[in-house]
Amino acid sequence: MKTPRTRMITITTAVLLLCGALPPPAAAQDTPAEYGAKRLFIHLGAAGLFSADPDFRDVYGSIAVMPEIKIGATILGPLHIWAGYGVFSQRGTVPVIETEAKATQQFLSFGCGLGGRLSGRTFFRLDAGIVGIRFSEEAFGTDVTEGAQGARLDAALNFVLSESLALEAAAGYLYGSDNISSMTINLGGLKAGLGLTYRF
Repeated sequence: MKTPRTRMITITTAVLLLCGALPPPAAAQDTPAEYGAKRLFIHLGAAGLFSADPDFRDVYGSIAVMPEIKIGATILGPLHIWAGYGVFSQRGTVPVIETEAKATQQFLSFGCGLGGRLSGRTFFRLDAGIVGIRFSEEAFGTDVTEGAQGARLDAALNFVLSESLALEAAAGYLYGSDNISSMTINLGGLKAGLGLTYRF
C-alpha cells in the first residue's frame, strides 16, 4: 500500500515527465505575453496537506495528498475571480485502542485574487476566499458527517511552457473548525503542491 509521501512523489514525477514531453515553446519574447493575455484559466494539480489538527495527525499521519481543481476568469486588469475544489481521504489507526478509522475532507471554495507577470516566463497569482468544508469519519462502527465554513489563502507561481500552458507551484492555507461532542476539530491546514494551468 502506497504511503501519502509515495503518492505525492509519484504525482510530482508524472507532472514533470509530462512537462518534459511537451513540444518546445514559441519565441520567448512572444509566448509569455500571449499566455498572460488570456482571460480564463483552469488548474489541475495535487498538493500535500499538513493537517491543522494534532489529534487528526496522531491517527491519520501528518500529510495527506489532495487532488484539486481551480477555475478562474480575469475581470479587470490584474483582478480575477475563482472557484476551487479539493478532496482527500485517509485511513489510520486510533492510538492505544488500535481501531481502524477513515476520514474524508472536501473543500469547495470561492474568492478573488490578483495576478500578473513577474519577469520573463514567470507569472504570479495571489488568491483569497471563503471555503465550505465537508468532513466525514468512520470509526468505532459509526459514521459521522459534519460541515464547516472557513477561509483560504493561496500564492502561486506559473512557469510558462507555451502560449496556453504553464507549470504551477503553489502554497497556501485553508482552515475551518467544527464542534463534535464538545470537541473542537480543526479542518484543513497548510498545503503545497504542483500542477498544470491552462489559459484560454
